[in-house]
This record gives sequence, structure tokens and C-alpha cells, in this order.
Amino acid sequence: MSIKDSINPDNLSESEIDKIVIEQAEDDSAWDAPVEVRKKSPSIFAGGTGS
Repeated sequence: MSIKDSINPDNLSESEIDKIVIEQAEDDSAWDAPVEVRKKSPSIFAGGTGS
């Protein structure tokens, strides 16, 4: 049973929720490898018939 299955979020205080979120964020196995994203170079509009 996971933490998600055993906890009713309606009964948690803000500090309890913070603790759970921090524990999950610190779990390295839950994260994928970083992804590098590059900005696309702007395309040049080739113009049209201009109706």
C-alpha cells in the first residue's frame, strides 16, 4: 500500500501535507533523468499573395 492509498487528504494539516510532499520530492527513484530543452530558432515568414 502506498502513502497515497493510506492517507485521506481531507484529514491532513498543512504541515502533514508538506511533510509528505517533501518526502516524495526527495525520493530520487521517483525522478526521471533531466531533459534538455532548446528554444527553436524563429522561422521566417515567406509571405503569401496578400489578398
